[in-house]
Amino acid sequence: MKEFFIAYYSIIIKALEILAAVTGIICFKKFKGHHERYFIYFLIYILFVENIGSYTIYINKYESLRFIKELVAGTIFQKNYWWYQIFWVSGSALFLCFYYYKIEKNKNAKKNISRLGYVFLLISILLIVFKSQTLKNNNIEILDVLSFITILLLIINYFFQTLNTEKILKFYYNLTFYISCGFLIFIILITPLTFFESYFNTSDWNFIILKWQIMFFANVFMYSTFTVGLIVSKPNKLIT
Repeated sequence: MKEFFIAYYSIIIKALEILAAVTGIICFKKFKGHHERYFIYFLIYILFVENIGSYTIYINKYESLRFIKELVAGTIFQKNYWWYQIFWVSGSALFLCFYYYKIEKNKNAKKNISRLGYVFLLISILLIVFKSQTLKNNNIEILDVLSFITILLLIINYFFQTLNTEKILKFYYNLTFYISCGFLIFIILITPLTFFESYFNTSDWNFIILKWQIMFFANVFMYSTFTVGLIVSKPNKLIT
């Protein structure tokens, strides 16, 4: 099991990320004129974040990049916690605030989503600035929790609003339904791991394998759900 995850974990996850993004690009035409197209941009953004975030692997693996490793030694850039906290933890929550705001029809709900997004943005900036030293060796746990709460509130609001409209009759045509399900399971599985990040080292391979298993299932489920959603969704068939 250990050998499998070491050899194939990154390859499989990256393949799923690419599959979801490529599927989005292929299906882009049918979402033209619909807010769901923003999600396809987000999938491309994820590829950018994941590939740049892997710089720690590259500078440790390739001798030609050794000078970068020496340059960032002892700084916040030695590890990639800062990158994922800014561009994934904060970035994904802020994107979803924007996305759900765009698709929301209820004016009061739109205002609440807007307020939620601005509050989260402000708190994220403050946490990253004042807890920057934490990012040298760990995640900012409270930021992970706030991101979880923000995304959870957005998804709950979406399901609540959908249940009160006729769109629930054709939910299986709605890409947002698949996005919500994918993110919901992902954050429920992933967020608790942030409290055990200090155990993620080679002295405890049992925890490493457990974390990789959880991360693997969460990513496979999320990106598979996104891919299926992009294929089966038919925005023009939704009741407006």
